[in-house]
Amino acid sequence: MTKNTMQKKSQLAKLLATENIEVLENQVQTASFDVVNRILTIPIFKEEHKSDNVYDMLVGHEVSHALHTPSDSWKDMANRSKEFKSFVNVIEDARIDKLIQKKYPGLKNDYLKGFDKMYKDNFFGTKGKDIKRDYALIDKINLYYKSSKRLDFNFTSKEKILVDAVDKCKTFDDVLKLSEEILGYC
Repeated sequence: MTKNTMQKKSQLAKLLATENIEVLENQVQTASFDVVNRILTIPIFKEEHKSDNVYDMLVGHEVSHALHTPSDSWKDMANRSKEFKSFVNVIEDARIDKLIQKKYPGLKNDYLKGFDKMYKDNFFGTKGKDIKRDYALIDKINLYYKSSKRLDFNFTSKEKILVDAVDKCKTFDDVLKLSEEILGYC
């Protein structure tokens, strides 16, 4: 990203987050937000993978963590298993994506086009795989919500109840409870 573009994305992130968060571009796999130190990190994409929609979607997503993911609750999970934390991350991502798009409806188009670009570029590692058969439930939930519910997974009736419960998560505590339930089901 050019220095000028990075400055614009940094300003956008700070405006959306309504705080003076730090925004970095780094050689990382994916975007992230450090909820304790208040640092948003954007990956450096290869030229063929660059897209304004992807950048804006990632900024919106990470800003939503800044606005809605409680840092104390995340720190409280230090002793939990890596598997549990990954379930929490998937469900929390679905919750905060819904919240940021509700707060800033202009991001919806970036989410749609950004996901399409990332999916086409095999960002999620789906090429050559049968996503309906080869993926665990939590991975299906992740892709289902990242695609804005456009990927069809033919969830079983029990899975559909769990998937619908993701939509109903209002708080981080709801996310923790549902993560326990889905992990137990899996």
